[in-house]
Amino acid sequence: MLSDRSGLHEDSAPIFLPIRSVAVERLIERVGELDVALVEEIVAGIVIGVDYRP
Repeated sequence: MLSDRSGLHEDSAPIFLPIRSVAVERLIERVGELDVALVEEIVAGIVIGVDYRP
């Protein structure tokens, strides 16, 4: 379960469409933590999803 890996109370998933910015002031409380490997998987999914080509 993702919640076991992230420390969140429920399973969750990133939503990257539509992409929007968030004010730093809204990022007050940390609710969980992801390991580097999982963050890399998420980034890879975003790259595919937005068809990013360097």
